Amino acid sequence: MRLTTKIKSHHHELNASAFEIFGRDESSLQITDVRADEFLVSVKPIEGELDAIFFTRANEIVSYYLVAINAATLGHFSWDFKFESPVLYSRSRGAGMGSDQVSFQAPSKYKFNEEKLPITPALIWRSLKIMIALGEEKNSPLVGEYIKGLYNLHQTFLNLNFVNEAFANFYKALEYFCTTYYLKKKSLDNEKKVIKAVLRDFGFEEEIVDTFDPIYVARCNEIMHAQRGLKAVDIDHVIKLKIFLDSLLHKHYEPIFKSGGAESTVANG
Repeated sequence: MRLTTKIKSHHHELNASAFEIFGRDESSLQITDVRADEFLVSVKPIEGELDAIFFTRANEIVSYYLVAINAATLGHFSWDFKFESPVLYSRSRGAGMGSDQVSFQAPSKYKFNEEKLPITPALIWRSLKIMIALGEEKNSPLVGEYIKGLYNLHQTFLNLNFVNEAFANFYKALEYFCTTYYLKKKSLDNEKKVIKAVLRDFGFEEEIVDTFDPIYVARCNEIMHAQRGLKAVDIDHVIKLKIFLDSLLHKHYEPIFKSGGAESTVANG
């Protein structure tokens, strides 16, 4: 038995050969049924493992891999959110709750109109190395906020979206990385100034660093405070925030996936 879920690729054109490293039956995490914009990922239980423990562990592994493949490819991967969740309604003839629960189809609100990039074995090798590093570090605060950001960005509930919540999740993950993970501090005296300094430390050009300014304005005016009214944050700010976070993670783990020449070996077959 395996626990399986579908992952959607929003920026990359996929091919099965790139994922061969995850194709072995004995692998704890296996990737199969690779199509142009999606694949299945499944996790195998440990012998004798209770279902409740297995489901929690499997979801944790998939979560680590989602963060890893986003950071490795600098792309955009998410679960396949086809339906509203949770299901709160049912059909019934009278006023009581019926047994026929209603699932509302929920088309993704996230759109990517540019040409998709090809996936390569080297990128998938990077995703494996980053996933292993995340698992060894057990950096759950960052991974948790990142996964909530993906969930809120793609999920809806009827006429409601959670773009503001997604912004907050990605911002918290970015702030945690800069403050606790990189600088080893518990607080920042000048948050915007320090985060921009971290971006410079990681090699971002000044023109790119300055694009953090409107993100910080949105954080102050539209996310943390509502004195000027309740507004939905621009989804472009959420995407740029995610790109900053993915890029920081990519640069941070680059020495790991480039060590020993393993990446070039994978890339060359």
